[in-house]
Amino acid sequence: MRIAILINELNIRGGTHKQVHRLADYLLEQGHDVKVITKYYDPNKCYPGIEKFTVYSFDRYFDENKGFISKKINALIGSIKMASTALLNTDCINIHDTGLNLANLLIKLRKPTMPVVWQINDLPSVFTNLKPGNDSFLNGLRKAYNRYIAKKNDVITVNVTKNAERVKLSLGIHARVLYCGVDLRNTKIKKNIIDQKNIVLLSTGVFFPYRNYETFLKVQSILQAKGYAVTSSIIGSTDLDPAYADKIRDLSNQLNLACDILGDIPEKQLINLYNKANFFLFLNIDQSWGLSVFEAMNLCIPAIVSKSVGATELLDDNFNAIIEEPTDATAIADRILSLIQNEAVKDKLIENAFESTLQMTWAKMYCARVEAIFSELIK
Repeated sequence: MRIAILINELNIRGGTHKQVHRLADYLLEQGHDVKVITKYYDPNKCYPGIEKFTVYSFDRYFDENKGFISKKINALIGSIKMASTALLNTDCINIHDTGLNLANLLIKLRKPTMPVVWQINDLPSVFTNLKPGNDSFLNGLRKAYNRYIAKKNDVITVNVTKNAERVKLSLGIHARVLYCGVDLRNTKIKKNIIDQKNIVLLSTGVFFPYRNYETFLKVQSILQAKGYAVTSSIIGSTDLDPAYADKIRDLSNQLNLACDILGDIPEKQLINLYNKANFFLFLNIDQSWGLSVFEAMNLCIPAIVSKSVGATELLDDNFNAIIEEPTDATAIADRILSLIQNEAVKDKLIENAFESTLQMTWAKMYCARVEAIFSELIK
């Protein structure tokens, strides 16, 4: 098969970007022809191995610094070129997440018979970012536009059941649930040793307010107030919301915490920080999935996860993860202390978590299932 994969940007490392990377890897290994098409591209900010892919980028058409009219005209030209590139010598198209509505529509208008699979990790912002009472006529048109495009696609896929429910409610489409896989960096379990008075916390995720890093810092502050020496790191690009990153830096300073805000870092440094961590906190508010939760579990770090994170669909509280309310810093700190004080319980949690991840390869959980959908549509 000849497959085109479209993604809004490839100048950052996030969950959607890893999803595309692992899918392209798998498809190439299966002998398919794959091209990746994006608005923004920086190979130095992608996951390792990006050089294996044929990448078409159209950065020059999506310059945010241009005037309003110039920006819109350029974006239209860029979208036309993206659609044309996607359609050329292609059997099936896979569009990842939001930000590509115009290219998506142009593809279907130019070639209605082209099979298109739209992977929705997060709903279009018009369905999620409206303040109460702000559902204007213009936003109504935007919603109708998104519904029209969604119905033009052959298959909608999502990475968690709650997103399937939201797609049905917002877009009127039945979506297929395809869980993401896990990078299995460990195939043998290892010991997580905690110094009773020195705790290392870790969290990852591109900086946005829903990451809820405020609670992460409050947990650190509570543990510190109980007499523990606590250091922490937050890993994730700050480029998309630098104001929120500054807010978290300021809060860390106000609370007098030893917290490193590291932005995007190389893979080797990332794994080094994972290996030093005693606890991984993923306290996002209403996050659709959470790849890094399972990666932490595979690296034998106890994961404390928000109840509103989609990944909890595959987790069990007190069995392979700790699941808590995302803003209850006191309860989260207490759960961490209970694991520190009961090593046998902590070790069993780590063992169960690690064993869970061994069955969650990318090929099994996601890539082979997407490949099957492509084959089904082409036939």
